[in-house]
Amino acid sequence: MTLRKKQTAVAGLLDDIKKSGINPASTSETEETNSEKNKTTLTNSEEKPFYHLSYLDPSMCTPWFLANRLHIDTNTSADLIASIKKNGQRIPAIVRKKADNNYELICGARRLFACQHLQIKLLVAIVDVTDQDAALLMDLENREREDISAYERGLDFSNWIKNGIYKNATEICEKTGIKKSLLSQLLNIANLDTNIIQAFNQPADIPLRWARELYRICKVSETNHSLMVKTAVALNKESLSPQEVYNALIKATSNKQKVSNRTTESKTIKFAKIQRYGNNKLKVQFEKELTSEGYKELMKLLEKFTAVNNYVK
Repeated sequence: MTLRKKQTAVAGLLDDIKKSGINPASTSETEETNSEKNKTTLTNSEEKPFYHLSYLDPSMCTPWFLANRLHIDTNTSADLIASIKKNGQRIPAIVRKKADNNYELICGARRLFACQHLQIKLLVAIVDVTDQDAALLMDLENREREDISAYERGLDFSNWIKNGIYKNATEICEKTGIKKSLLSQLLNIANLDTNIIQAFNQPADIPLRWARELYRICKVSETNHSLMVKTAVALNKESLSPQEVYNALIKATSNKQKVSNRTTESKTIKFAKIQRYGNNKLKVQFEKELTSEGYKELMKLLEKFTAVNNYVK
């Protein structure tokens, strides 16, 4: 199957599953009857991945190890719990069968939580897909949701690479269609210290632009990173709005940033001016154009300098 056809098949499978759940069968139906009644195949795939609808006891479902939901409770799921209680579960969760006859939840962690809370059976679409297709299904569903944070999406992609689902960022871009610049930002955000994330009530409280800025400031210096983590730990004990938490984290490092950007030393030697900013930034500006030979010699000197460990701390 070509890549384009595979992407179309996975997207079509997700769309078909969502449509199938609009008029779910009664929870009183047996799993076997419901499964046969709703068994469906996907026609736009050469391999014909399939699903069938069923109702399962929530205890039979455990999240896939790559599931991305970090924060689920009665507060974050209140709207869904109320909706399911009033109207029933409209959209199936997506699962696949395990060797022990239990099920692995690929999409629908909040639906699972809500049904557990209401003590009712969970409507599921049982699929037969590879890890790569399962990851694509999860990502496709998450793109339509506003409550999936940039941090959680970044963790998803990072875990795909760490666990060998996809080889690298380039392959993820090819398979998902996500822009390389956005993927790079999300992967960076996934490296934020967990204490910084936990300073907020939930990851969804951190917009992409905030997460980007927090990461950028932490990368300026180790001092900035340490200050932000220390502040985050202290904030975790307080009840603040997301904006207040973000402002406090930025303020904790603002003075250090100003100091690190200030010229602390400047010296001119023959045709070059050297400016020092803090302890780890150095700017060398030449008044005359360097020859090719001069550039090579300068690189040799820098390589020799950086090879000596006692010049840094």
